[in-house]
Amino acid sequence: IKLLEHLPEKYRCIVFDRRECGQSGGRVERVTWAHYVAQGKGLLDHLNVRRAHLMGACMGCCPVAAFAVAHPASSISMVLYWPVGGAKYRIKAHQRFMDHLAFVREHGLPAVVSHAKKEGKAFSADARGGP
Repeated sequence: IKLLEHLPEKYRCIVFDRRECGQSGGRVERVTWAHYVAQGKGLLDHLNVRRAHLMGACMGCCPVAAFAVAHPASSISMVLYWPVGGAKYRIKAHQRFMDHLAFVREHGLPAVVSHAKKEGKAFSADARGGP
């Protein structure tokens, strides 16, 4: 089901890419859950949205939960679907990060950026381009 084809019938949907993914990007820097929370809160404040239903998918579940903890008065509810995790996922993710780090050590960060732009593959498909 394509949620954004249905949710706007009843709800105002504010959608944004995870920082450095999708149509945003271009920087290589450390980003924490606190950064995502601050950006989300800043966006809602800018749009004058005092309270919102929050939804996160995959890795988006973590910043949604962090937002609700940091701003309970702004959070009406949470929908967390397809959260990542579990032992098998963690083991595979650790291996992807090790593969990525090996590529960084051998070729440097500029090669990571170049590779990510050239190949355009997700981290799960090609660890060399980074998360």
